[in-house]
Amino acid sequence: MSPSNGFFGDSDLVNYYTNLSHFVRRDGGRSCTKDKPCSNGACCGSFYGTSTGTCGYGETFCGTDCTSNCDAKPTCGKDANPVGKTCPLNVCCSEFGFCGSTDQFCDADLGCQSNCGHPDPPPGKADKSVLKNKVIGYYESWYALNDCHQFPPSAIPVEGLTNANFAFAYIDPNSYDVVPMSSDTPAELFTQTADVRTLKSGNGDLEVFVSIGGWTFSDNKTETQPVFGDIASSPQKRQKFANNLVKFMHHYGFDGVDIDWEYPSASDRGGKQEDVENYVKLFETLRHTFDASEKGKYGLSFTIPSSYWYLRWFDLKGMMKYADWVNLMSYDLHGVWDRDDPIGSIVLAHTNLTEIKEAAEPLWRNNVLPEKVVLGLGFYGRSFQLKDKKCSDAGCAFAGGANKGSCTDNAGTLAYFEIQDIIKDQKPKIIHDKEAAVNYIVFDDDQWVSFDNKETFKQKVDWADSVGLGGVMIWSIDQDDNDFSALTGLLGRSPGDFDSITEKSKVTDTGH
Repeated sequence: MSPSNGFFGDSDLVNYYTNLSHFVRRDGGRSCTKDKPCSNGACCGSFYGTSTGTCGYGETFCGTDCTSNCDAKPTCGKDANPVGKTCPLNVCCSEFGFCGSTDQFCDADLGCQSNCGHPDPPPGKADKSVLKNKVIGYYESWYALNDCHQFPPSAIPVEGLTNANFAFAYIDPNSYDVVPMSSDTPAELFTQTADVRTLKSGNGDLEVFVSIGGWTFSDNKTETQPVFGDIASSPQKRQKFANNLVKFMHHYGFDGVDIDWEYPSASDRGGKQEDVENYVKLFETLRHTFDASEKGKYGLSFTIPSSYWYLRWFDLKGMMKYADWVNLMSYDLHGVWDRDDPIGSIVLAHTNLTEIKEAAEPLWRNNVLPEKVVLGLGFYGRSFQLKDKKCSDAGCAFAGGANKGSCTDNAGTLAYFEIQDIIKDQKPKIIHDKEAAVNYIVFDDDQWVSFDNKETFKQKVDWADSVGLGGVMIWSIDQDDNDFSALTGLLGRSPGDFDSITEKSKVTDTGH
């Protein structure tokens, strides 16, 4: 069936293309030629005399019909080196030696070789709803000096949060000091953000963490990309960074740190194989140094991706010995980058409850306690330009990222406040995919964006409560609208209940 034949509902389309995405990974699914080897390093099997082949492993792909990478070995299974090798994080090994945790990898009827089937989540010990346990709001500090939708630390809706995470601080590549991200995030913002804890009335339990790293910190061709790996590589460097971090947190008044290394051991992000083990050693050093500090206790968390491609390089068991909790980035499941993936240029929501459940499975396979897992929620949407405005359902083709937002100025993303403006001004039909727990709208003829609201937040929270997760985290609190509508929808409380330090202050909105 195709997305244009009228037999699919919206959630069916999402599941159809989600399953297609997983299926092509089960047996490689990527195309290749003699002169263009498989991008995933697999053998290129060219069948029936065609010039274009398919990537995979085993005799089928690496035998007489192979045209390139013919000596490649799969990650796992009977053709791996060593024979019978299992997958990182104890996920399933598919028929052709690929690792994953969905049915396409784990179903014995489809040839699963090891770690087959699906484990149930361990019984969570959380004794209350995630919303009453931990609500973390990440704060994008560059919004403090933005020309539009200006959002200083004093505008953080502190009464609605248990934790606020300053994003991001960087690490100096030479001294390993914790430093501002750029001139757009001056050091005084550290103090102003940490002060929301001490100045806040009515919630003395608020904790303020500094989040170090982020996606751009480990971007290719940046001087900061190798920093995490360098620090983690030796006991002396780990200790130097830990000491510097304690001094930083003590000086500015932070309660803890959230480490956002994107991503250890990922070759496309400058990673090295030894990062897996060294990251655990770094956390061990941080925990021991924090516990021996004058304060005696600093919080320690880290972020992980929902994508197994990157998650496989995290030693979850090892890291959870030292971390207080882990933040699951259960958003950005899809975006314009899908064009380079076997699934192709297909519009799919950036968040999807079905896929979130699948993304959490490696945690349960490694005995991570649900109460130590914090579920990520996005106060933004991923947006596309439709290739054909007559085909606007999930699963239709996209031409590229949607037009830049009036304030965010980035093709392919829209902040929650920008989406709400579009809904208010254009009144588009809001499509709710109940099974995927997400909404989307079409606007300006050929623009498409997915987003959450009160209804879909509740669906995700209900699932988190059923599993016994430890809380939710928001990326990011500054992308909410002036009335904190997203936070209201998430928590089920009226905007008037959210005091900021400047007494229910509204963000300064100069350009939107």
